[in-house]
Amino acid sequence: MKNQTENTNGAVGMDLFLYSCFEFEQTAQHLPGKMQNDQRWPKGIELENSDSNTDKCEEPLNEMISTMIGWYRTNTQNIEEPVCLEVLSDIVPVIVMIAKDLNAISETKNGTPLPPFGNTETDLIWKCFLPELKSGFAQQHDFFIRYLSWAFSSSEEEKFELGSRPPVGKYSPNFRRLAALKAKNEKRDNPRSHSKERDNPRSHSKERNGPGNRNNPRPQNRDRSRAAPDKKKNAQLEREALKTVLTGVQQLNEDDSLIEVKLPPANSYYRRLQHQQAKTEGLDSKSTGEGSERAVVLFRMEEGKESKSGKD
Repeated sequence: MKNQTENTNGAVGMDLFLYSCFEFEQTAQHLPGKMQNDQRWPKGIELENSDSNTDKCEEPLNEMISTMIGWYRTNTQNIEEPVCLEVLSDIVPVIVMIAKDLNAISETKNGTPLPPFGNTETDLIWKCFLPELKSGFAQQHDFFIRYLSWAFSSSEEEKFELGSRPPVGKYSPNFRRLAALKAKNEKRDNPRSHSKERDNPRSHSKERNGPGNRNNPRPQNRDRSRAAPDKKKNAQLEREALKTVLTGVQQLNEDDSLIEVKLPPANSYYRRLQHQQAKTEGLDSKSTGEGSERAVVLFRMEEGKESKSGKD
């Protein structure tokens, strides 16, 4: 799978880039507005938060889009570098925020959300935007176009090749159901597997000791709700993990003698969110500890040095 995520020369694969974009989308939904405000075109925020857009439509569409691309080009680091792991955290927020701004422009100028990406030849906003994108982000153009085609797809993709898009998002297939169906078909097409099970004494012993025998009756009325993921609970855990970062920031700001603040232990997913939030707040961070006790430590960034947040 290395060729799908990272090439030998350090270049990032398309599937890893798209997954990172999706992860940033989800993270931005649970972080304070400061994260988006620091990385987003101010005019786009103004358009998105405006109740009445009658005063915002005087600027021509092509000039508005050109100004937006110019702002992101000026405020983006490593813009001349190819997409690789070292610059991924700088590039991913750019295209996600550009997409949000472009949608705000569409709602301002047309009164409707951004049209599907498939209508790039007929929709004026796409015709104005795509040349500006290619001119402003030549190194990242192919990656940005793939993200836009996925994020603003006109229809669900029933079939896809490995690496063409991340295994998440609004069009994600049910992998558990597909895997079960595939196993069932393989078992049906391979009758020899039944004979092997009959000839294998270990399989019979497992059946005798399983939950369906008389000595170990199968429990009735099992609670199957536990098998389903609790999205609300996951969102709550994300908010709590990020809240601990804000609490640590407040402690460091209030006590100059405090060198560092250690957050409660968390798994790798929540630690990554905490590293990203720490960088947004202008702090350095690192992970310490082993196993279930591994946790993020916040400390002040040294003057003149770049943030090392994300060292897990």
